[in-house]
Amino acid sequence: MGNTKSTNYKKDKFSSCNSSYIKHGMGIDVGGTHTDVVIFDFENNLLLAKSKAQTTPWDFTIGIKNALQEINKEYLKSVELVTVSTTLATNAIVEGKGQNVGLIIMPPYNLFEPSDIPHDPIRIIKGRLDIDGSEIEPIDTEQVRKIGKELIENYGVDAFAVSGYASTINPEHEMLVKDILHRETGLFVSCGHELSELLNFKTRATTAVLNARIIPQVKRFINDLKNTLNELNLNAPIAIVKGDGSLVSIGMALERPVEIIHSGSASSISGARHLTNFDDAIVIDIGGTSTDIGLIKNGTIKECSDGTLVGGRKTHVQAIDVTTIGLGADSYIKVVDGEIEIGPVHVSPISWIGSLHDGVRYAIDYVEKNFEFYKNSTEPIQIIALTQCRDKLRLTIREKMIIEALKSRPHTIDELAKITEVKNWHLVPLLRLEKANIIQRCGLTPTDLIHIKEKFDKTGKKIACRLSEMYSTLGGFSSRDDFIKYVFNTIARIIATEIIYKLLDYEMPRNINFRKSSSIQKTMEMWLNRESTTMDVSFHLKYPVIGVGAPIKYFLPKISSYINTKYIIPDNTDVASAIGAITSKIVISKHVRIHPTKKNEFIIEGLSGRRVFFSLDEANNYAINKLVDIVRSMGVKAGTSEKKVDININDLQINFSDNDYFLNDTIFVERTISAVLKGLPDISKLKDNDKY
Repeated sequence: MGNTKSTNYKKDKFSSCNSSYIKHGMGIDVGGTHTDVVIFDFENNLLLAKSKAQTTPWDFTIGIKNALQEINKEYLKSVELVTVSTTLATNAIVEGKGQNVGLIIMPPYNLFEPSDIPHDPIRIIKGRLDIDGSEIEPIDTEQVRKIGKELIENYGVDAFAVSGYASTINPEHEMLVKDILHRETGLFVSCGHELSELLNFKTRATTAVLNARIIPQVKRFINDLKNTLNELNLNAPIAIVKGDGSLVSIGMALERPVEIIHSGSASSISGARHLTNFDDAIVIDIGGTSTDIGLIKNGTIKECSDGTLVGGRKTHVQAIDVTTIGLGADSYIKVVDGEIEIGPVHVSPISWIGSLHDGVRYAIDYVEKNFEFYKNSTEPIQIIALTQCRDKLRLTIREKMIIEALKSRPHTIDELAKITEVKNWHLVPLLRLEKANIIQRCGLTPTDLIHIKEKFDKTGKKIACRLSEMYSTLGGFSSRDDFIKYVFNTIARIIATEIIYKLLDYEMPRNINFRKSSSIQKTMEMWLNRESTTMDVSFHLKYPVIGVGAPIKYFLPKISSYINTKYIIPDNTDVASAIGAITSKIVISKHVRIHPTKKNEFIIEGLSGRRVFFSLDEANNYAINKLVDIVRSMGVKAGTSEKKVDININDLQINFSDNDYFLNDTIFVERTISAVLKGLPDISKLKDNDKY
């Protein structure tokens, strides 16, 4: 067998033009816990203002308004561009929200099982392509019309997703089905080939379904955001951050909303890159809900090459390669049978709710009086409070009793169990109220322990001190300080471990599951616990660690000591995601592959319309010209006037020169051509694409 060889050619063939100049911009990051706003001066590369407010998931605009109110009005008047990163799309998919989507597929050679794509409703239609994109069976237009009508009448679908085998090579079948469905029903249709250039039509189908499903949530968010900004006389165009850290116009975001999953994570890593200018680094973003770990190498943020996971489902969405763990500053700390557990549940800090409601002290009084009952678990002493949300949920009798009780003051779950007369605190009906954001859970969190260490709000700190004293006793600690030290060290150990796993994942072959390797697990234990009798195990990282997020300074020194590397906490680290949002660029990329056929001809995979070429040069020139036209057109739609396109060519070939039977013979396998356009946001182009 021969050697596989890749050859790269770099060509900067196409000239650029200047983008319209933007002096002041506003970045908004709507995170799971906080909403951050910054005003940025591009001319002087300077942060002019920043603010932070609690995120309000029942209505994100409330949190945005609260943050904007803290910004100097003169700065707001100067804003020419608004960029937004948000967890909205990711959360909508994870929580199963969105409209009802009918999936229509064209599998290969009639080989398909319903369990292959877990979605309902799903329909298989006529229309088959061979592996090279040539047509085996045509589309039955009448069948498509009937199925579209049937799915609307019997299943109430609000949108369609279409995916076919080999559509990345020849998308004509998908495009025809889309055209028929749109003309007949007027509904939105999402095609797999529009969102992915990768093989595997099943994953493309999943991606297309998720894309169609979350459009209402994204559209509502954008409409509410525009109305909020208009109320403040902010009429600047809006761009949205994608999961790969680049920007797109509102119009493109609404056509491809699935591409804005992991938007917030991408912004935080981009913000760290901007604040430090490091070309090689590990980035840790500790937020309220979770911690993100990303990698910057050679000045570029590492991305998932084969698509990202979201809500446990594999997609073809190109996003940054980030490890997210359910551990943040607002992770719930509990004691179960004397053992301390942290996360992954997120709650509001007890110090926060204590500073807002004087009645919280009565709930803590109740806990102290019944202290002996919580030795097995502290979960019953979570405190429940009303939010500002007034969702018109049809309440049960017990739910009404809970609401009435909470109107007077926040209560522990144990108190609510007695009020609602259920036999056990587990049976208190909180789930529906919590999902509707009518109530919120509060409890002891790392944020509260930070309040104890620092000189923050006295009322909230006093409540946190009382609760942490009880936790310290239940956990068997000699003092509250020892308890706090243990929690902080545990968080640092968990994050340090995930950093090592992240780098192992980067260094090791994809087919090795090192997390299940007993040898690696034993090595990790020896490293963390220092229990080996024959050796000391340690890691020395070559890259520094950049820490971002408001609570990072309390954990990063200890994290870096575990992995033996220097750490950097840049200025304005608390609003790194918002800075990453406003300093991002528009990036458009598209790839095609040229394959030889059995007849020594060449076909292009990834362009509409199957054509056969008689030489590689002919196929190459055609592909490049088409790619340049496509990325420039997409660039305009995304909101930039940039024209420069970088072309990269990679040849894959098998070299038999080391084999005596094949002297100096090389077999061409495929050519990959990539076109990339990077440009600054253009105000006029963004405004043009603001109509949807």
